[in-house]
Order: sequence, then structure tokens, then C-alpha cells
Amino acid sequence: MSFGGKVVLITGGNSGIGRAIAVKFAEENAKVVIVGRTAKTLAETKEELIGNGAKEEHILAINADVSVKEETTRIVDETIKKFGKLDILINNAGVGNLQGADPDAIESYDYIMNLNVRGVINLCTAAIPHLKETKGNIINISSIAAFFPTSSGGFYSMSKAALDMYTKCLASKVTEHGVRVNSINPGAVKTSFFAKYISSKENTIETDVGNAILEKMIAPMVPMKRCGESNEIASIAIFLAGPGASLMSGSIIVADGGALIADRYADILEKQ
Repeated sequence: MSFGGKVVLITGGNSGIGRAIAVKFAEENAKVVIVGRTAKTLAETKEELIGNGAKEEHILAINADVSVKEETTRIVDETIKKFGKLDILINNAGVGNLQGADPDAIESYDYIMNLNVRGVINLCTAAIPHLKETKGNIINISSIAAFFPTSSGGFYSMSKAALDMYTKCLASKVTEHGVRVNSINPGAVKTSFFAKYISSKENTIETDVGNAILEKMIAPMVPMKRCGESNEIASIAIFLAGPGASLMSGSIIVADGGALIADRYADILEKQ
């Protein structure tokens, strides 16, 4: 499969799953736009893509905050100015609990919803006129947290549940115009996300340490006995954006190592 000539815009494209998606699309000869809030990691990701063989003129790095409406408009405007069109929008940027904040405070709700939901809506609104022209598609990166409540990350779960419903509602609106909209809902994936989630102002957890803790916590509960890798989610994004998924719109694709279908009562029953 090749995405030669296609323009793909990836928010949060400077780290974790977003970075892996950017690498995959660049390998498939796409013109790649990466968006992130940290200039240093944006520059590093751009250099990685070029180092892997992408043409420098095919990579655009935009330092922007997706939670700000005006920034979402600028992101799309800069993409169109550089490449003249947009074929694929991947809404990957997302946050969990604000470090050091009360996870139940309304400020935490606003912080999470502004990026995980409002940012996606604003960016889709800005991008859809261009996606209609190219008969393009949108992929939202959600989470299996959308399917179950948590005591410590309730607003995050709420944001992903809202994102899933937005995916379906938007698909019902734009699919007839040739724009497909789908979601990928990963389970635990080894990125910097979990380390940030468990860090505090007094104690910053390094990514490798965070992933080791995550693996130890999650693997025993998952039928595949492991966490996911970013490149596995990226491969699903490549499929959804391509012709093999041409009949799919409004779909919620779970990639969690079987976490949602794990038999949590098996050990208890075996002991009876």
C-alpha cells in the first residue's frame, strides 16, 4: 500500500502513538503534518522522519495547542497553504488528569474536555470542507476507557465516551459526502502517557519506569499478557485510512490485547 500524494495531518504527532503513526505514513510516501505543543519533540520527530527517508519538503511541523479554537483553524490553514489539500485527519492528541490537580475538580474536567473533545470538534469543523473535496477520512484515537468507569480517571473516561459518540454522529453527517470517520480505541499502550499520569510535581516518573509499572499491572489481566506497542496502533490507522477500509464509517475499533473480553472471574471460580 502507498499513500503517495496523500496529505495526512496528525495531532500529537510528536510523541507516542501519534509519532508512530507519522513514521508509518511517511514510510508509505505520504506528505505528513505533525502537530504538537512541544517544539523540541516536534523538531526531533521531523528529523526522524527525514532520517528515515522522507523528503524534507513533504514534512510540516506545526507548534500549536489543539485545545485553543484559533489554533485549530491555524493548523488547517497552514496545512492547506503548504500542501494545497488535506486527505486524512488523525485526532490523536489527548490528555489525562492534570498533574498535581484534584482529579474531581471542575478545572480538571475543563482541562481534559477542552483537548480531548472540544479540540477534536474544532479541528474537524475546520478540516471537513477540505476533506469533502478530497473524499478523505478522519480517524479519532480514543480509548477502551470509554467503556468502563474509573474512580481516579472519571473525566478521562467521560471524554473518550463523548469522543466515540462524536465519531458516530459526525460519520452519520459526512459519510454521504464521501468522508469516512472512524475511531481506534487502544487498551494499555507503552508510551509516555502512563508515566505522566502517575507523576506528581514532587516526583516525575520516567517513561521507561512508567511503562515497566504499566506492564506489571496490566499484563496479568490481559489475555495476550502484554501491553500494546505504538506501531501496532499505527498499523491499524494505516488500514483505516486506506482502500481496504472503504466500507467502514462510524466504526469503533478496539485494540486492547483482549482486555475487554478477559474473564475476570476465572481465578475465583477455579478456587471454588
